[in-house]
Amino acid sequence: QAFDCNAAFANWHAAWSQAKKDWCCQHQGRGCSATPCPTTQTFDCNAAFANWKAAWSPPKKAWCCQHMGKGCEATPCPTTR
Repeated sequence: QAFDCNAAFANWHAAWSQAKKDWCCQHQGRGCSATPCPTTQTFDCNAAFANWKAAWSPPKKAWCCQHMGKGCEATPCPTTR
């Protein structure tokens, strides 16, 4: 069963059913509770890679960075005075 993971996302904690939370977490990386989604979750790190900063969810960025070396946020160099 598919769900619209954008509908009521601003209030997903209260508005979504548990089934919707589970589905959206596993399939779109949205609505994940403090307990991480299953570790078997994988993402297509080539999909929307040209626009990954805006298009990817935080869980997808983390997974693709850790497992594929893609979508990693740059860490700014330390500054000295």
